[in-house]
Amino acid sequence: MSDEQQPHSVKGPSSAERWLNCGGSTHIIQALKLNEGEDTEDGPEYRREGTAAHALATICLRNGQEPWEYAGLEMCGAKVNPEMVEAVQTYVDVCRGVQTPATRHTYIEQRLGDPAHPEFFGTLDFAAVGHISADIVDFKYGRGIRVGIEWNPQLMCYAYLLLMRHPEITQIGMRIVQPRLGNDGSEHFFLLADAVRRWADEHLLPVLMGVGHVADLVPGEHCRFCPAKLHCPALTGIFEVLANAKAAAVKEMTPEILAAHCDQIEAVNIYIAALKDERMRRLSAGDPVPRWKLVALKANRVYRAGVEAIFREKFGKRAYSKPELLSPAQMEKLGDEAAAMVAEHSYKPDKGFTCAPVSDPRPAIVIRKASETFASAAPAEEEF
Repeated sequence: MSDEQQPHSVKGPSSAERWLNCGGSTHIIQALKLNEGEDTEDGPEYRREGTAAHALATICLRNGQEPWEYAGLEMCGAKVNPEMVEAVQTYVDVCRGVQTPATRHTYIEQRLGDPAHPEFFGTLDFAAVGHISADIVDFKYGRGIRVGIEWNPQLMCYAYLLLMRHPEITQIGMRIVQPRLGNDGSEHFFLLADAVRRWADEHLLPVLMGVGHVADLVPGEHCRFCPAKLHCPALTGIFEVLANAKAAAVKEMTPEILAAHCDQIEAVNIYIAALKDERMRRLSAGDPVPRWKLVALKANRVYRAGVEAIFREKFGKRAYSKPELLSPAQMEKLGDEAAAMVAEHSYKPDKGFTCAPVSDPRPAIVIRKASETFASAAPAEEEF
């Protein structure tokens, strides 16, 4: 589910898990003018795929079409491949399935908001509203983390916003469709409307109205999707304390201190992952990071296509380690002739690159910055 592309809400449903748990994160994001729309672990390619999948689903639901009709076409900068067709079809089928003859209103990629809190708005993927009940369906094309449905903050926000438009509703059903992680939308979370309103009174509205400790920075699993995690003093503070702590002191910790430190493990791991991602991003862009370099990922040799018959004809059963062909390294042990054949018929695939300390014996991969490439390609000025 993605909120409106422009502008992104600083307190939108899609990031509710973060700002409901850590109100201070919103202040950091606003102060540093970070892009709330990139509040995700995914890279640009995955975001394009997600945007394309949502766009395809929207077209199909609004026009009564099927995803396969767009197979092979480009949409929102991504190709509609078979995997996308299958995933979108699963979502579209669920949306059509929750509609009944009693459905009075259908929402498809509809922006909802609360006039009393202008910063609280987002785009609802799908909802079917009947006389007394409604069904919300959320589409997630990602495959990084399977999202739980019970009391999901994002869906609870949309349920509350939907109740503002339809106060006559007495019950709301919620589903998440995440096909690439095996979630086909069959799981159904059901709440009475009064339960949604109680949740909003206790958890949502106090944050929106600035009541309580809404400026507090509270590290936790919700940090994973925060664009400010590398700037957060709470996260950096925890990381620095733990990085400089003496491992031997762990044995002397009281149970309470040990538990308190263990509570921060996930947040620290998230910060570490963010550091690694930023290091890779900078090195990949040609920017230096002292004491680190890009190196090729190690890869084992593999055979070229169609070589099995060649080795079978030459060495017979000796070429096999039941039931598969010997690996290139194993094959070389059959003798000099076998080694020569391996050299001719095998290669090391390109596995990409990774970060390594400068002490790593592998040669550094030099990335030229785009500005340097264009500068070198520019024609020299003529002298007169």
